[in-house]
Amino acid sequence: MVIGGGAAGFFCAVNAARLNKNLDVVVLGKEQ
Repeated sequence: MVIGGGAAGFFCAVNAARLNKNLDVVVLGKEQ
């Protein structure tokens, strides 16, 4: 789970998914 849907959070989630194909990635961000 990645908390923070900004550019850094999205980049972190994409890299985590690329490094581990068995990983389920969820990004949580604050709605405006």
